[in-house]
Amino acid sequence: MDMLDQMNLHLLMQERLEKILEDIERRPKGKSKKTKVFDRIPANKERAEWNLQEIPVLFGA
Repeated sequence: MDMLDQMNLHLLMQERLEKILEDIERRPKGKSKKTKVFDRIPANKERAEWNLQEIPVLFGA
């Protein structure tokens, strides 16, 4: 991935995060969904590894 691709990816991720923040601000207050609390330690207790190639997919790029 060259520098231009990294800059474009950064801009796409920044725009996506800004949209998420705007959506959160527009949401009515006090009507948030209750989320279940999960144990943060994985069952196999191995350290989680990130596949950095999947990050653009996670942000809808």
